[in-house]
Amino acid sequence: MVSPLVSDAIAPADNDLGFRLFGQLRRADAKANLVLSPTSIGLALHMAYNGAVAETKQEMATALSLGDMSTEQLNDANAVLLADLAGADPKVQTSIANSIWIRQGFAFSESFLGLCDRYYGARATELDFERREAADTINAWVREATGGKIDQMVDASIGRRLITLILISALYVEAQWTEPFKGEDAHPGRFTAADGRQTDVIMMSRTDTFSYLAGDGFQAIRLPYGSGRFAFYVLLPDPDSDLTALCGQLTPERWEGWLKGMADREVRLELPRFRVECSEDLAPSLKALGMKRAFDPSRAQFDNLVPEPRSIWIDRTHHKVFLEVNEKGTVAGAASVVHFEEGRSMAPLEMVVDRPFLCAIRDDQRKALVLLGAIPDPEAI
Repeated sequence: MVSPLVSDAIAPADNDLGFRLFGQLRRADAKANLVLSPTSIGLALHMAYNGAVAETKQEMATALSLGDMSTEQLNDANAVLLADLAGADPKVQTSIANSIWIRQGFAFSESFLGLCDRYYGARATELDFERREAADTINAWVREATGGKIDQMVDASIGRRLITLILISALYVEAQWTEPFKGEDAHPGRFTAADGRQTDVIMMSRTDTFSYLAGDGFQAIRLPYGSGRFAFYVLLPDPDSDLTALCGQLTPERWEGWLKGMADREVRLELPRFRVECSEDLAPSLKALGMKRAFDPSRAQFDNLVPEPRSIWIDRTHHKVFLEVNEKGTVAGAASVVHFEEGRSMAPLEMVVDRPFLCAIRDDQRKALVLLGAIPDPEAI
């Protein structure tokens, strides 16, 4: 039986990784919409972690915020997380699927493949990467695992390059608000982007009692889904502040402090319908967080991946997310891929979300961030 202390340690680790990756990617491009799934990224990299040894494993443990967690504890905790998220709320469909794809003719450690199957439900499939159908097969799996929201994670270049192993973690969420917005309360509005450009949007409107926080330079609000275990959070900078300043404050400790400081208040909320799609190369950010050897062909140590010594390293770590918010609730899909290459009572308060904002989907029971997003310019729907 897994200790509760061990199983509860995975969400803080994933959240910390998510916040740090979020900061790195925001610094690279603060004007673009950015949404990440710390849960999906964590699962893909944790599978890869099972293959690492020596200094490569140490660097990954630091970058992934694993502390002194053993590999066995990490795998146990992820197995508990995957089981716990499945069917947690009948009005919140959450599904996570993991998979492994192997280039035909290349052998990988049966121990590694067995661990990924046992703890992550990641079945290994051998494909001829030289054939166009291989990329189509992998993309079809991702499409199904994300409810059709992520269409393409790999392309035909996997056959031309020396990619021999692909690890994927895919996530799908479809959640209904506990109290839906009424369609008749929606009205046209204007959203002012960070550069001052204005966009026509449809504002959903609702006056109700929400968990709310008037923070230092921002407002925050919680919109529960279903039975209330999962919720959507919006953090709106004050008019004299901005999204960059708010993102600069983001740390796991501050995040939890803000949530603990929320209290029930009557609020008139206006929130735009929006849809965003993001695609990110995580390799530069992971290297900046200290995970360098894993990407270095001459220094990577993944001896637990292969049955005999071979030079193998992470070539690419790619992440895609789809997020749509409307009157009924939220639909989200996310996928993370790791490519291995080898050579060989007061008046209602008001919160009008008409400028760049932060948002998140959180499992409030496990304190796990399922999605974390910065929306400087939502696409109208």
